[in-house]
Formats: sequence, C-alpha cells, structure tokens
Amino acid sequence: MARRGILVCILISTTIASANFLKSLNLKSLAGEAENLIEIPTKVLAKFSTFEILKFNEFEKEYNKRYLNVEDKIRAITTFVNNLRDILDHNFLYETNLTSFRRDVWENSDLTTEDVNEKMNRFIKPIQTRELKNDDIDVVPPEKLDWVTQGLVGAVQNQGLCGSCWSFSAVGALEGQICKKLEKFVKLSEQNLIDCNRDDDAGNYGCSGGDMVTAYNYMLSTDESISLAENYPYKAGDAFDCITDIEKSKYEKISSFESIQPGDEELLKKFCAKFGPIGIAVDASLASFQSYKEGVYFDDNCSSSTINHAVLLVGYGSDQKTGKDFWLVKNSYGEKWGEDGYIRMARNSNNHCGITEFGVVPIAADADL
Repeated sequence: MARRGILVCILISTTIASANFLKSLNLKSLAGEAENLIEIPTKVLAKFSTFEILKFNEFEKEYNKRYLNVEDKIRAITTFVNNLRDILDHNFLYETNLTSFRRDVWENSDLTTEDVNEKMNRFIKPIQTRELKNDDIDVVPPEKLDWVTQGLVGAVQNQGLCGSCWSFSAVGALEGQICKKLEKFVKLSEQNLIDCNRDDDAGNYGCSGGDMVTAYNYMLSTDESISLAENYPYKAGDAFDCITDIEKSKYEKISSFESIQPGDEELLKKFCAKFGPIGIAVDASLASFQSYKEGVYFDDNCSSSTINHAVLLVGYGSDQKTGKDFWLVKNSYGEKWGEDGYIRMARNSNNHCGITEFGVVPIAADADL
C-alpha cells in the first residue's frame, strides 16, 4: 500500500508539472518571437507528449516557421506530430537492421505528404521522340562513380514550396556538361528558366510543374541565352516577368540533348559514365522519401513506373557497410535534407522508384571563350 501511495503521489506531481509545463510552452516556447505570438490552447497541446511538443518547438525555431493564425498552427503541429510518430516507428526498424535507411524531421514536416507532392514534386513526363538504347552507348562504366568529387556538381539548393524541381534538374545537367568542356564550374539560373520558358503550347509551367526536355527545347529554339545565377537569382516563385535586359551567360548554349530508353539500369549506368550528371525523375510521393535522412533508400511501396519529382543523378556505388548498390542523387530540398542534400537510392533493384523511367542530358555547344 505504501508503494502504491508513493506512485500515486508521483503521478499527481508529474501531472501537475506537465500541465504547468504545457501552459508555459503555450505562452513561450511555442509562441515564437513576441511580435509573432500565436497561442495554442493547452487542451490542444495536451493531446501530444512533452517530447513531441519539444520536437515541434525545435523544428519551428530551426526553420524559422511562421503561421498565419492559431488554426494554421494547430494544423501544423498536428501534422508534424503525425509525421514524427511515423518517422520514429520507421527508425526503430532501422536501429534493429530491418530497413536500410533512416528518416528524420525536415523543413516541411509540418505538411502532409499530399501537400508536399502538390507544392514541390511537379515533374510532368514529356513524350519522347528519340531514346538511346544500350547498344548506342559504347562505354565500359567504372564500378563506382561520383561526379560531385570531380567538380561537375554545384552546391545543393532549396526549391522551396515551388514545383520547380524540373528547372534544377535541367540546369544541373547542363552545368555538368559545361564544366566538362571548360574545366571550371559555371552556376546558371533556374529562375531564368522558370520565368522565360512559359508558353501555353510549348513551355513549362513554372512552379506548377514542367520537365527538362521542354526546357532544352526552349534553349534550342531561342536566340536568348539563360543568365548566370548571380545575375538572375532564384526566388522560389513564378509570378515574375521574364527579364530580358540582363547580362547573359555565353556558356550555356546547347546543340542537342539525349534521352535513354526506360527500364534498363545498366544503360543508365553507362549513360551517367559517358556524359556526366543526368537529369532524371523518380517517385518521391512517399513520406519515407520526403523524410529520408541517411542510408540506401528502399521502400516496397515506391513505384517503378509513376514518377513525379525531377532530380539529378550524379553517380553510383555500393555501401561500404551493407554492400547495397545505390544511385547517388542530388535533390533540391536544401542541404539539411538527407545526406547533405543528397539521397542514395537502391540500385539493381528492379528499377526502384522508377529511376530509369526518364533520363536526359544536354549536349553543350562549344563555348566561345
């Protein structure tokens, strides 16, 4: 009886302390800066554990989150906690070696998976007119390859809540081609493509989506070249007019582009080895992809045929610890996402996430130096 009484006292004390803690969080920790004070009712916070509230508080501060009103903030913390619980459940499997990758909170963990797909993953697969086959590429690829360490890949960027992934993929592949020719890296403007490659009949759709082939066709058809990024910086939006009276780059002209036949991972390996960084698209519709943190990504639910997010293939190899083959992919979710902005995706796994469904690279014209 004495032990039970002690336990009851401890529970009562803990409950009182937790209530006081939640009240203080409501007014301080979760409020943000004084000028952005938004109070969440204690009865709402009571639905979550102290750990979950603290994690949301850390997330809110790290990513400088600002919400419109109390309803918006309640939606945000509810979605965040649901995502966090899913991540923790998955990571238990990772710690017990039952899955090959770890997940973590990321910049948009306060959005649902559907919201992320709607706002960010907006690749639109084009109709291909010519595709290279395995016999068309006469190269013996090395066992492992990393174009990042060879200087052909620029810094990881953050597309923000804009479905402009196609522009980062298109520009990234072109930057790699130019670097191979010039032996120096030249940073080009994604925003220039977003603003200027818009046409009802033959253009992309800015933040509403697009593809790399349409971007390259635009480059081939126009006399105007795209700008250096320093002259035409990224704005994570598409409500801007195309700026034409700006200093242009003389490096980015292309003479053509090449695409590959889908479904063949050995072909993609040869394609990457021959040309350099490749514009590809994958299925990024799952929460497991969006909250990826480290390891070799493999999810049984990832589609091998439906692709919705454009990225940049920059190499391949095998994990030293597990021996699992992977593709090295550069994303545009920012440096804090994944492995410093990159993801290693399962290779030789039956076209996992549709990684071979679309691959394109521009052929850079001779630079006028």
